Formats: sequence, structure tokens, C-alpha cells
Amino acid sequence: MVVLNCVYMKYVTKIQTFLSGSKIIVLLIIIVSGIYNLATGENENFDAPFQNTTQEPGRFAVAIFYSIFSYGGWQVMTTLLEEIKDPARDPPRSVYISFAIVISKYILTNVAYLTLLSPAEVIASPAVASDFMNRMYSPLVPLVSVFVALTSIGALNASIMGHSRLLFAGARNGHMPQILGMVHTKYLTPWPSIFVYLVWGLIMLYTGGVTDMMDFISLFSTIMGVVVVASLLYLRWKKPTETRPYKVMFFIPVLEMIVNIAVLVLAIYQKPNKMGIGLAIFFAGIPVYWFGVLWKSKPKEFTNIVDNLTATAQKLFMLTKVKK
Repeated sequence: MVVLNCVYMKYVTKIQTFLSGSKIIVLLIIIVSGIYNLATGENENFDAPFQNTTQEPGRFAVAIFYSIFSYGGWQVMTTLLEEIKDPARDPPRSVYISFAIVISKYILTNVAYLTLLSPAEVIASPAVASDFMNRMYSPLVPLVSVFVALTSIGALNASIMGHSRLLFAGARNGHMPQILGMVHTKYLTPWPSIFVYLVWGLIMLYTGGVTDMMDFISLFSTIMGVVVVASLLYLRWKKPTETRPYKVMFFIPVLEMIVNIAVLVLAIYQKPNKMGIGLAIFFAGIPVYWFGVLWKSKPKEFTNIVDNLTATAQKLFMLTKVKK
């Protein structure tokens, strides 16, 4: 097992706990306010909850796409399994508990918003929590704004910590350039992988918007979900006697695959241009994968250049390989 710097992880864990706690606090403030509003009769926005809503399947699929983004983030935990003491026991418990908490608090938060804001106001608002609290009790708006900012930092911190491990793990398995599988000699953190994500984040920031990012991330997540579940079903069919620490009832992955495929098809139908761009980006990785991974007999001159660049980067950024 590869274990990164324990001291570093302890600091990161404490920071992430504080930031996640900030999210829980601000949501509890909103939820309690919503319960109070309901108790005092603020329920006119619930008289016709489905008024002026669409019945088009494609729009439902796009809504599910955005829900995937909203409820996303839990998968970061799976990228950190190497650094968990008991990966066969703790992750399933974390998933069950966190899913129940996240789903409940998000639903209750949206219910709270609708006690004071109409659906149209919620959609048009650039900062729903602040607008809600401004009507509820305006002196708390600065506090809520600070908590929301801390929540955003927490999401960024978790993303940097977790998603960089994808490139890191891929490089260690020969699916990415070797340099991305290295860590800093002192801090033992995957600096090259983090830097690559930084560059891609800047590209997304200056070339698109939040909606574009949500569309693409949800598209890629849905495709990966279909591929992963299909692979697991195939392995269950071909290797039924293999030891499996995580087990679920058979109908759950089958149902998930059917739903993901349906959502994917409908989303492409609803947004062919945007989803087409996303699919083009996705399939552009095939020739890159062939060149970088499948093509083993590369010219010696090319491999020498890559090795020299890797060695130079190691010296400049104080990088080393990870011992397994």
C-alpha cells in the first residue's frame, strides 16, 4: 500500500472537517428557518408545486444531469482508499451514512428556500442562500455569505485532494506519463497531478461557464458510471467465485445501468450540440491512449526525450517515485 505523508493528511483532514462543518452549520440555519416558516404558515409556494413544469423526457434527463453534479463529490472518497486503515469496512459505512445525510439536508434546504422564495425567484437568484436569509433575518446575511464561501473552499480542497489521485494512480499503472505518478520529496504530495488539474481548471474557467462545466462533468460521470457497472457485471458473470469485499443485490447495478443509459440518451437528444462537444472531448482520449499506453514499440529517440524531460522535472520540482 502506498501511504502519503501522514502529517500532511492530518492537517488536510482537520481543515476539511472544519470546512465541511461550515457547510452543515449554514444548511442547518436555513433548514431550521424553513421549519419555522412552515410552522407559521409560509406554505403558499407548495400549493401547486408542479405548475409550469415540463413533461419532456429530455428536460428531465438534463435535470438529472445537474442533480448528479449537485450530489457529486462522494466519489472523492474512493480515490483515497489507499490511505484508509480499513478500506473494506469504512467506505461502505461512510457512503450509507453520508448519502442519507446529504440527500436529506439538500431536500430540506430546497423546501426551506420555497417557504420565502417562489420557484422563479430561486431559479433567477445568483445567491439563493443570501436572498433567503435577507428575507428571513437580514443581519445574518454576512454570516451566511461567509459560510457559503467556506463551503466553496471545502469543495475545492476535497477536489484537489481527491481528483489528483486519479492521475496519480493512472501514472503508477502505466496509463499516464510517469511524472504524474511522482510526489514531492518533502511533502509527499502528488504535485504534478495537482498542477495538471490546476491548468485544466483555468482552461475551463476562461473558456466556459458553470453550466458548461456541469454539463461536461455530468456527461463524463454518467459514461464512466455505465462503463464501471458494465465491467462489474461482466466480472461477476465471468469470475463468480472471486472474493468481493463490497457486495450489493444484483438488481441494483442492473437498475443503475439502465437509468444511466436512459439519462445519457435523453440528455444527448435534448442538448445535441453541447453533448456532442463533450463526447468529442471524451473520444479524443482514444488516440491519446493508443499512443501513450497501447503503442509499446515507440522510437528510442522519443523515449529518450521523455526520460530526459522527466529527469529534469524531477530535479526542478524535487520529485520522487512512490515506494509500494
